[in-house]
Order: sequence, then C-alpha cells, then structure tokens
Amino acid sequence: MFGLFRRDSNKRRKQGRTKPANRKVALERQPLDKKPVTPKLRQQQQEERRRKGLKWVVGMGLGMSLIALGNTAVQETLFKNPRFSLRQVHVQTEGMVSPTEIIYHTGLVTGVNLLTVNLHDVRARLEQQPAIKGATVQRDFDGRLTVSVLQRQPIAWVKCEAQHFIPRSVGQGLLVDADGIAFPADTILPEFQSLPVIADEQLKPILLGQKISTPRFDAAMTLLKMLKQREAEGSERLVSITTPNRFALVAAFANESEVTFSHDDVEAQMLRFDHFLSEARSKKWAFEKLNLVAGINTPVVFKTDTTAATPSAILVSSPASVKKPSATSASKSSNRQSSRTSH
Repeated sequence: MFGLFRRDSNKRRKQGRTKPANRKVALERQPLDKKPVTPKLRQQQQEERRRKGLKWVVGMGLGMSLIALGNTAVQETLFKNPRFSLRQVHVQTEGMVSPTEIIYHTGLVTGVNLLTVNLHDVRARLEQQPAIKGATVQRDFDGRLTVSVLQRQPIAWVKCEAQHFIPRSVGQGLLVDADGIAFPADTILPEFQSLPVIADEQLKPILLGQKISTPRFDAAMTLLKMLKQREAEGSERLVSITTPNRFALVAAFANESEVTFSHDDVEAQMLRFDHFLSEARSKKWAFEKLNLVAGINTPVVFKTDTTAATPSAILVSSPASVKKPSATSASKSSNRQSSRTSH
C-alpha cells in the first residue's frame, strides 16, 4: 500500500513539471586583437622610436646649421657689406635751419647700415623741430641718404616782453608763419630783418611748433595778411601791428603813419581804408593817423608839411555813398579841425 501511494505521488510530480521551452542565449563577443603585444613586437616598436628620434635630432641639427649659415651669409652680404653703410647725407632745403643742423636732427651717424635705418623714425625726428614743416627721406642703397626738408617761412616777428620775446634777437626772437605756428629764431637771415612785428603783451605761454590762437592774435594775423597783400601791390610797407587793448589794432607803416582798426569786421574796414588811400593819392594828402574804428566820421590827422590843401573833414565809406559836403558843413568842419589843431 505504501508503494502504491509513493508511485502516485511521483506520478503527480511528473505531471506538474513542464518541459522548458527552447530559449536563445546571447553570447558575449570579445574583440579580436589583430596586433597582439609580444616581446618581439615591443622590441620592434622601441627600435622604431629610436630611429625616429635620431632622425629628428639630425634634422634639427641640419636646420640649425642651415639657419646659422644663412644668418652669416645675410650678415656678410647685407648688414656688414660696406656698400650699404651710410657715407653721405644729401640735404635739400631752404630756410634758417642749416643742412648741418638737419643732419644732426636725423640722429644718424656715418657708417650705420642703411638697411637697418627706419625712415619713418628719421622723418618723425625731423618734423619734431618747430621750424620744420615737413620732410621726406629716401635711400639709394649706395651709401647715400637724401633728405628733403620743407621749412616754415616766417611772415612776422612776435613781441611780448612778459614772455621775453624780443624781435630780431637770436635766442629770444619768436617768428610765426602764415598758419600762425610759432618757432624760435635760432638764426636770423637778412630777409628776416624787414619782417613786421606783432606786439601783444597779453600772450599766454606759447608752445613752440604750435599755433598761437587767441582772438586778438588771430585778428592781428588777418590784418597783417591783408596789409601785406596791398604792400605787394605798391602800398606802404607795414612795420608793426600793436594790440594796445582788446578792442583795437594799430598798424604802423614805414612812412611813420598809423591806422587804427578794430578787431571786428577787419575786411569791411580794409575797404574803407582802400577808399581813403585812393582819395589821398589822387589829392596828394599826407596823413599821420587814421582811425577806422569810427563808422562814419573817420578821425584823420594830416601831416603839417604837406604841400596840398588839407581837407577839413573826410567821410570814409564806400565810394557809392560818398557825397560832396555843403559849404556850411565844410565851414563847421574847418572850425572843428582848426580847434583840434590849436589844442
């Protein structure tokens, strides 16, 4: 009976078991080493690295040797070649700065190699000088340097005792060109002696090589240029322009006459001055002082030694507005003139 029971339980256990299904199992793939490291292979790699290192060292040595040889060749052919050494400096200029001074300001010495000279620096050193307006520098690689210098051409002296500027004095003289640039008179050429003087005691400290720019000085420069233009056309030579105050400009001429202008509207005053000079030449008037600050009745002081009849009064304006004075007004003007003369 026990045996029957054991067989039945075994039968039930077998019936409860299921047959496992067929399942695919993923296989782990290992990479194939196509170049396995072996002692022989390691030895070959080391020998290859040694050969490459030797080639690199030899190449570097050859390269450095070639560089050294090239540097020596360049030094001997160019930089140490006496053909390129500075032997002569040719200066083209006109003005008070002498060629010797210009060569000194270049900062170059005889024997320097022209290939190592920076022409831009040489030009900059020259243009730093107040009296030099511009410069060009050229080399011809045959030991020759050509320097062309444009110097400032003065048109007037500047007088200011407060700043110790004394006209026609070496070391204390100050000149200005047509642009109003100030530069010292280190050398006084003969043609500088006759230049007019602009006297202004209110000038502030002046930077050499810079423009003097004040309303008073600008007005004086404008007047000077206009009077110098008329001088070239035959008018009397201008001697000086003085600024006695902030309203007036007094122009003195070689015939000892003086004309007073105002700072404002110099061009209109010059037209009136031209009209007066035309009348004075036609009627042979000689005057000592003329004040153009007054707009209508212009004060005039005539010279006493003139042979022509001195007019009692003159209305200086544009030619179209000039009217012939009546006998009554002429008589009154004559009385005023004689009264001023007596005083």
